[in-house]
Amino acid sequence: MQPTVGAFQRKSGLLEFPRLVAVAPYTVVAILTPLKIIPQPDGSYGLEIKGSVNAELSRVQAALQLQTDPKLSDRLGGRVIDGQLSLTSDGTTYNFDANLPVQKFVLGPPQKPTWTEDKVSIVGKGSYDLAQDNLAFERAILERPDGLKADLSGRINKATTVSDLDVSGKLTYDLAQLEPQLKKFLGNSFKVVGKDTRDFSVKGRLSAGVEGLAVNVTPQKQASPFGELNGNASLAWQSLKAYGFDVGQSQLSAKLDKGIERIATPAEPVPAAVRYRVGRSRPV
Repeated sequence: MQPTVGAFQRKSGLLEFPRLVAVAPYTVVAILTPLKIIPQPDGSYGLEIKGSVNAELSRVQAALQLQTDPKLSDRLGGRVIDGQLSLTSDGTTYNFDANLPVQKFVLGPPQKPTWTEDKVSIVGKGSYDLAQDNLAFERAILERPDGLKADLSGRINKATTVSDLDVSGKLTYDLAQLEPQLKKFLGNSFKVVGKDTRDFSVKGRLSAGVEGLAVNVTPQKQASPFGELNGNASLAWQSLKAYGFDVGQSQLSAKLDKGIERIATPAEPVPAAVRYRVGRSRPV
């Protein structure tokens, strides 16, 4: 904490700092305007905070114990720059409303990330029940400047232990804008055009630690951090070219069942190499 001045109201017990700068080295810098510490009827204290924040996502995720996979598949990286945050609490439940622009966003292991973006925006409104360890999202939005937006609501129960996830929402995409990222996985010949808004849902434990089936050339069992996840989503395009094939207009439907991703065969068959590289799974 940097030096500041505050006011204490003896009659109500309210303690207020008009401006407070809080610093956690290499993790968070928050400028709070104001910070209020409010006495509650049961003798505990609540909080009311508004302000701006700069933060390192990986360090915040670790501090809050929200990174659970030993292989770092759920690790977040990047830097929040000039984010806006409001927080109120009665001592047990924390209500939040945040708008967090992130630069150099990374999902997955730093050496081999699953996804990277120069800029993304994270918007979230919801609450966290400290006693129950339950995180609820009234609304959460993850958006890149162009091409992809996920708008969802739901819950993460036991957020710092088993992370029991239950979320649903809408995914808006423009595949032509995502093409440079997709080429990293599907090769430089990959070309796709299509935009739409589709429903999606994901449900299950992020940190199940159970045996999940990974379909390879020779199927074998291995531990999977997504072993109890279930979900569904779909994707449509106007044209798709990959590995010398011109697929044309079609769509794919994906279902996640106990950590195993299954890709439904579309009306216009997709080359087996494309199905395997996209889903690393078997058609249904």
